[in-house]
Amino acid sequence: MIQEHSYPAEITDTKAAEIAKAIVIDHQFTTSILPEAYKPQVYAAMVKASPAFGLGHIPEAERTPDLCMQAYKQQPLALRYFPKLQISEDLCEDAIQRDGTCLAYVPEQYKTKNRCLSAIDHGGPEVLDFVPYDYKRDENFMLDAIAISEYAPLKLDDSIWDKPKSFWAQAVDRNPFSIAVVPKQHRDKLMYAVAVSKDGRTIAHIPEEAWTKDLCETALQDKRFIPEWNYDQWDPHVGLPYGINPKPQPNPVYIKAVKVYKGMEVAIGDQLMQEKRKESSHDRARTL
Repeated sequence: MIQEHSYPAEITDTKAAEIAKAIVIDHQFTTSILPEAYKPQVYAAMVKASPAFGLGHIPEAERTPDLCMQAYKQQPLALRYFPKLQISEDLCEDAIQRDGTCLAYVPEQYKTKNRCLSAIDHGGPEVLDFVPYDYKRDENFMLDAIAISEYAPLKLDDSIWDKPKSFWAQAVDRNPFSIAVVPKQHRDKLMYAVAVSKDGRTIAHIPEEAWTKDLCETALQDKRFIPEWNYDQWDPHVGLPYGINPKPQPNPVYIKAVKVYKGMEVAIGDQLMQEKRKESSHDRARTL
């Protein structure tokens, strides 16, 4: 630690790195006690020690464009500590392309719809926390966001859950995995068929009671639907895979689909249809 009134005229790069670590990593003291002559060398070492947070320990008035760009080149999240006057629209665009979560540090005037959608694409649906509210309640933006991430509805305006069936049909057409979040009252055989025809893997997100032999056949025609996956469990009643596992596991959805397709099992959806047909024929017989 630096002792007051004991500063040598110059310091080595090694010593500058030690001081930087003491400030940024160990939080032993702040830059306020640094001699002016040390600051350029120590500040550069601070940025090198922690590109994302080093700037935050430097007084804003002393965060020069060179220092800021040194940090930014290594870690775009350094944008968080840029003085406002140093943040340009081009810089914001570049930051989002590198890390979508940088949208959190983009000034409101630079948050265009396309830039926000790009941020979702590069940073995931959590980025929607930093998207302007007017966008999140705009129907076209909603559909664009869902096309990028099926989990976007969980972060969009709550009015999305009151959208009509036609809206959700468009959502599934643009991103078949969004079938997982379609309100139950809007789901039907056609919507399930569209989802599975676009990506066979979506059958895992369809409750087993809605499965038919035709649906299983369609899913199995997709080469992306394979005997292994990276989940630990599957809830067939709600159509929900869960428990991410980095090691490939046997895919129970695939196994069941094969059994249904080969006639080794009867799909619950087909069973229900057969029962309804029997009831209808009995009702007709009673009326004769």
